[in-house]
Amino acid sequence: MAEQKPSSYSRFDFDSICSGVLFLVKNPGYVEKLKKHLDVDRFFPNDESPNVKALRFIVTTILKIRKYDGAGMITEGYVASQINSNMDTDTQLMAARLWTSIMADPKYTRDAMDRGIQKTFLDFLRVVEIIKWSESFATQYKSGHIADAVKGMKDLTALLDTIRFDGVEAVSDLSEMDLNMLLKFLSASEKGEDIFFLGCRELDNDLGGFERRALHIFIGATNSGKSMMSHHLIRQAIAQEKTVHITICEDRPQSFLRRLVAAISGIEIRRLKHETQFFNEEERRQVQSAKDLLTQYVRIDYGYGENLETIHRRKLEYDAERVAKGFKPYDVDIVDYTGHIADKAQGEKTYEKFRNAFAERKNFALINNKIVFDFAQVNRGGFQKQRGKEVAPLNHGDLAGSYDLSQVCDNIISINRSDDDKDNDDVLLVISKVKDGIMKRVGYKVGENWKCARWEMEKYNGQVIDIAATVTLKDDKDKKL
Repeated sequence: MAEQKPSSYSRFDFDSICSGVLFLVKNPGYVEKLKKHLDVDRFFPNDESPNVKALRFIVTTILKIRKYDGAGMITEGYVASQINSNMDTDTQLMAARLWTSIMADPKYTRDAMDRGIQKTFLDFLRVVEIIKWSESFATQYKSGHIADAVKGMKDLTALLDTIRFDGVEAVSDLSEMDLNMLLKFLSASEKGEDIFFLGCRELDNDLGGFERRALHIFIGATNSGKSMMSHHLIRQAIAQEKTVHITICEDRPQSFLRRLVAAISGIEIRRLKHETQFFNEEERRQVQSAKDLLTQYVRIDYGYGENLETIHRRKLEYDAERVAKGFKPYDVDIVDYTGHIADKAQGEKTYEKFRNAFAERKNFALINNKIVFDFAQVNRGGFQKQRGKEVAPLNHGDLAGSYDLSQVCDNIISINRSDDDKDNDDVLLVISKVKDGIMKRVGYKVGENWKCARWEMEKYNGQVIDIAATVTLKDDKDKKL
C-alpha cells in the first residue's frame, strides 16, 4: 500500500484513487469514456509529494497507451512494461514501485471492484473537471468574456449537482465578489433575464449589473471620455454576446468607426489612420476581427439634427427587420448623446427640454425592454490634458442637474477626474444615488487609454475611493464634494 498520503483533497483517500486507477486498467473501455477527465496535472493540485507524482506518471502512461496503441492494449502487465521501459528519473522509479505495489496488494484489487470506491473515483475525476472549468471561466471573466464565463458557470453548476459532498477547495482564483457577480448573471440568464456588466468589478458588484427596461446615464465635462465610454459599452456588449444599436448625434461616421475599431482591436487610432499599409499579418487579423465583430453584433446610425421621435422610430423599424429574419431585437440601445438633440424636445426652458428628452429615452427602455445607455454634459470647463490646469471634482452645482435627471433615469455615473489624477490617465467613475433629497456618491478608480479610445476597467479592478459623504441638495450649494 502507498506509504504517504497527500495533504490536499482530504475528501479523497489516496489509496482509493489508486484503486480507481486499477479499475480503469481492468476496464479499459472507461479510459476511452473518461479520457477528457483524466487531467493528471490537476490530480491532487498543489501536492508534489513523491507518491502523487508517481500516480500522475502512471495515469499519463495509461493515456499514452490509449493514444498510440489503442485502449485494447491497456492491461496491468503492459502498463508495467511501459513504465519500466524508461526509468531515468526518481518519479519514474517511484511510479514503477507504486504500480508493482498496486498490482500485488489484494486490497487494491478488491477495492477496484467495489462500487463505492468506483463512485468515489468518478467523483474525484469530476472534481478534476471542476478545477479545469473554474480556471477557465476565471480566465474568461478576467479577460472580459463574460458570456463565456457564464457558460462555464453553467457547466460547473450542472457538475456540482452530481457530486455528493459539501464543497471543493479553491475551485478558482476568483474572489467571493467575482463569483457572486457571476452567479447573479447566471441566475438572470436562467430566468430569461439580462444583466449588463460594465467591467468595473467593484461597481458592477455594488449595482448588481445594469438591467433591461432601465435608463443609465453617464455624465461628464467636455473631453472627460463620454464618447469613449460608448466604445467601451460596445466592447462589453460584444464580450457578453449582446447586440447593440447605437445612434451617433455628434461625431463623424469615419472618425467614430475608426476609434471603435481601435477600442476593440487595441491598435492605436493614429496607426489606423496613417499606417495601415505597414501593418503586419497579426495586426491586419486584429483589425479584420474587430470589423467582423462589429458586423455581427453592432448597428451604427448617425442622427445629426434629428429628434428622438425620429431616432426611436427608426430603431424600432430595424428591430422589426431583425425579427422578420428570425433574430431577436437589439439588446442594448445607446444614443451618443441625447444632450446634442435635447433642444428639439418639448419644453420652454432648457432644463425642461433636457428632462423631457431623457424621459423619452426612459420610456423607450420601458416599453421596448431594452438596456439603454445615454450621456449628458455637466456645465463646467472641460479637462485640458497635459496643460497643467487644475481639475476640480464635480461640485454641487453640477449635481443639481444630475438630481433633476435622476428623476427619469435609473443610474447616474459621473466621469470625474480628481486633483490627484490630472497628471496621468487615472479617472474615477462615480455613482450618484438620490433618496429623499440626499445624494450619496461612491467613486471607483479605473484606467483609460486615450490612444486606443478605450476604457481599461481592469487596471484597478474598480478600486473603491471614498470621495464624499452624503450631501443634502438644498444645502451648501457652493460646497465642493
